[in-house]
Amino acid sequence: MITVRSVTPEDYSGIILLLRKYFFPHEPAAVGLDLCPKGYAIPGVEKTVLSMLETEYSLVAEEDGQLIGVLVANLKTGEDDDSDEKKPEKDDSDELPEKMIKLLSFFDDLSTDFGRFCIMEKYCKTSCLEIYMLCTKSEVRKQGLATKLVSQALKMAEEKQVGLVETLALSVYSQAIFRKLGFQVENEIPYKDYAQVTNSFKRYFRKGWGGIGRVQAFLEILNNRTFKN
Repeated sequence: MITVRSVTPEDYSGIILLLRKYFFPHEPAAVGLDLCPKGYAIPGVEKTVLSMLETEYSLVAEEDGQLIGVLVANLKTGEDDDSDEKKPEKDDSDELPEKMIKLLSFFDDLSTDFGRFCIMEKYCKTSCLEIYMLCTKSEVRKQGLATKLVSQALKMAEEKQVGLVETLALSVYSQAIFRKLGFQVENEIPYKDYAQVTNSFKRYFRKGWGGIGRVQAFLEILNNRTFKN
């Protein structure tokens, strides 16, 4: 029997191993950058994931005591403060590869439409649940597990009175899941058209890489959605 539940500290190491094998090497934008071949770890990214797992918003799916899926989520609020006083001291493990920095810039461009858009301001919300990663073992895919994880996250958002859920849906599979659950597209960038300005204006995704990255949001959870187990 498959169970979806909140993350506990005992899950942390298993979640990182799950992401290393089934998520990081296959995430579409990372593939387009040849960022994370199988077995390769990026400590700075994993440290960010662990910090999100320490909050109360991430979920795991397990079967017979084995982790088979994870949804990593984080709560954004209008009171978030980026001041240096609240930031922990950095060490060498926080350093990110240049390609990862470019990828994070892409995420920012996608989620803000190149700085022209803030979804919380658009919908006058003071909090937003951000679904950061959604991953299942390959052998249990296409059985509704990812949909079950997202559905549980929406139910949790309702219970915690969070009025907005946002995700960057970067593959056709995740886009289909979020669309099925009522998310709407707020912004999209075809990978083949994306470029960043550095010393020159150039595209950095691998030549011939296709697909579209989309920001998808679920709005007005408390007013417009009936949740079913």
